[in-house]
Amino acid sequence: MGIHVRTDRSNLVQGFLTNVATLSAASFASGLLNLVQAMFLARWLGPENFGLLALIISVPQFVFNLFDARTASAVIKYIGEFHARGDSARAVMMCQLGFLIDLGISLLTVTLVIILAPWASATIVGRPDFLGLMILYALAMIPRALRGTSHAVMVTLSKFALSARLEVSLAGLRTVLVLVAVLIGYGVAAVIVIQAIGLALTGILYAFLAKRLIQERWGSIWKPFRRRMLSERLGEIFRFLGFSEWSAFMGMISGQLDLLLLGYFHGATQVGHYRVAKSLAASLSYLVKPLQQVTYPELVNLFSREGMERSWLRSRRLATSLGFPLGLAALAGVLLLPWVLPLLVGSDYLSAVPSAQIMVGGASIWLFLFWLRPLYYSSGRIKSWTLIGTMALVVSLPLLIVLLPAWGSLGAATWFAVMNLSAGI
Repeated sequence: MGIHVRTDRSNLVQGFLTNVATLSAASFASGLLNLVQAMFLARWLGPENFGLLALIISVPQFVFNLFDARTASAVIKYIGEFHARGDSARAVMMCQLGFLIDLGISLLTVTLVIILAPWASATIVGRPDFLGLMILYALAMIPRALRGTSHAVMVTLSKFALSARLEVSLAGLRTVLVLVAVLIGYGVAAVIVIQAIGLALTGILYAFLAKRLIQERWGSIWKPFRRRMLSERLGEIFRFLGFSEWSAFMGMISGQLDLLLLGYFHGATQVGHYRVAKSLAASLSYLVKPLQQVTYPELVNLFSREGMERSWLRSRRLATSLGFPLGLAALAGVLLLPWVLPLLVGSDYLSAVPSAQIMVGGASIWLFLFWLRPLYYSSGRIKSWTLIGTMALVVSLPLLIVLLPAWGSLGAATWFAVMNLSAGI
């Protein structure tokens, strides 16, 4: 009996590490491709044009994140429960609900961007001639919205290798096309067009593969949506989505507001320097995300079967064995940035080094506490998690308003690091 228990536990650990390794390798590869793309674009376009590129993309992203309910988090939780109980019909209904919400949010986003684009292109970007490109990028978010629920299906069914291959392939194709376009003389417009096509293609491919998985495991996705099948859980589901929406709003604040305000107060050139620093800090998320993507469905399953105590013990082991050493490694990397950053993007970005050091140091908190969000979400304590994030935002937002106009990118970087104390909400 004891041998079987130890063997089962060993298999669980091995499976967890295999899934993390698969997603980490893919995340590292796609993250490296994105970082290479950002570094070459920063070098070839120069600070001003690189800043313009960041601002044009950030406006529709800001609007999308304003309403993004992070539907995938709810889909993973509830289809994970339905799948564990063998309730195929409700699993399909939950997938349909996820797709409907995501598409509705994307349509709302496009409508608002079309309304705001004339003002944003003139005031924030400072280039009214880029109005059309801003709207094009927003339109690509309609098919891109299909990725959230599709990826949730893959994660729930442990199709980590499939998701990994798709992510790396799309990142590689996008990087090659963008760099070739800039290398042969095309500028910001070509980059945005290619990025928009990449967004649309990502959503379409993910949806196609998810449809096949849903069909194989639970039945046709084209069944009529029957609200009554989820009626006893709908209140709970929409409360979860409501808190997710607020959590996404706070993530949008820390993700885009700093960059947009920096463009408004200090112009595209300083945005270019800041965007380079932020790209380096964001590279840590390519390790955090696969860890969370594997941890979350595992904790959903563990909590559904054995309760909070086992979920907490599992999270504590993950913190000591992975979170602590990875966080320390990220902090050590801060010391190398004065040499690494100029090597990557050139001496024009030397002034970005202090901001990059502050931001990478703050982002290391993600690694220390990568297990925290999955623990709260899997146990249904999203209300508590959202309250923590709200308090962090209320306390830190005045800091951004004070620091950014006077200190520019350095003030924004300091605020970014403070926000990461709430575990990267």
